[in-house]
Amino acid sequence: MASFDMADDMGDTYANADATMMGWDVTPSSIQTGRVAGSCQRWTNRTGVRAVASATSRTTRFAWRTSNASTSANVFRYSESGTEHVRLAYNGDGTFTVSRAGTALGTTANLGIASNTWYHIELYALINDTTGAYELRVNESSVVSGSGVDTRNGGTSGAINQIALLSGGANHDFDDLHSMSGQDWAGDTRVIGQLPNSDGATLQWTPSTGTTHYTLVDDATPGGDTDYVSDATAGHVDTYGYPSVGVGSGATVVAVMV
Repeated sequence: MASFDMADDMGDTYANADATMMGWDVTPSSIQTGRVAGSCQRWTNRTGVRAVASATSRTTRFAWRTSNASTSANVFRYSESGTEHVRLAYNGDGTFTVSRAGTALGTTANLGIASNTWYHIELYALINDTTGAYELRVNESSVVSGSGVDTRNGGTSGAINQIALLSGGANHDFDDLHSMSGQDWAGDTRVIGQLPNSDGATLQWTPSTGTTHYTLVDDATPGGDTDYVSDATAGHVDTYGYPSVGVGSGATVVAVMV
């Protein structure tokens, strides 16, 4: 049973310079147009690390594309306080390899990866010296997996508390990222960021200017102390309205995160 704990719209609701406010240790190379709507993060010859809740197993899904499908590069990493456990690499020939700190665990068949084309990636890993497991799914198809293997790098306690986006030799774009402890195959999903577009029914905080509240907290690029709402009374609440998500009939909402 998976436990959802992290989501990122990858730039739909924030500027490149504000990625560190979302939890990344460094900023991406740039924010680009996303795969469906909104934006995505572009990483070029750099690594972005983000903390997640510590767990022995974890599933992370994201959309990924490379500007050059003939160039090999690392793509993603599960780590424990800076010590790498499991890595996903693209080999520049249509295949991916899942490894334990660079020691190959399994390689896919040629998936026909094309340049400038979005692919949906799901990577599961269970960290253990002898009963470890992993599985990679691309566009909802299982392409390589293993169990009863060593997925734990030496000298660590055997947990995942960091994820990392990797790139090298080409532009790597990432969108619709979310991660959870445990194993979960929700399939191709979207992370949709929303900003408020109206005041709600309860308005107990004080606007820094004027009488409208939501316009003071609807900045895609945070305005710092330029405009804000504030309050010093415990229990006071400000509520806001949001636009329709518009996910379509029959869609399933996996989770909601503030």
